[in-house]
Amino acid sequence: MSAQVCKPVILIYGTGKVSEALLEQIQFGIEEEGIPYFYEEHPERTGKNLVSLAYAAAQSSALSVGIALDEMAIVVHYRNLREEQFVYQLKNLKEQEASVLRILGGNAAKLVKGIPLIGHLAFEVSF
Repeated sequence: MSAQVCKPVILIYGTGKVSEALLEQIQFGIEEEGIPYFYEEHPERTGKNLVSLAYAAAQSSALSVGIALDEMAIVVHYRNLREEQFVYQLKNLKEQEASVLRILGGNAAKLVKGIPLIGHLAFEVSF
């Protein structure tokens, strides 16, 4: 995590190939729940395992929630899960509606708040 981030935030790690419009919808969902976030690019992880990157974000986040994304998928992870597990994974991002991305961001924030998450058929879960 960047030394500049001192307050508790959801960490969002991107691989450098992230659409601004996509990222914005995720951030809107987080903001709607009133939880702070910080976006950090990790271009060296392009093409690598997003689940591991989301796990690293969750481990570094004071709020225990991390998100990783590239141009194809998004993974939401929680610190107390095993690395190979994840809360949600959303693939085929170019085919997803903005509302689905916003729900996913909101769910990451709801995880921090400990309130029920909103399900969607497009979300893959690992447990």
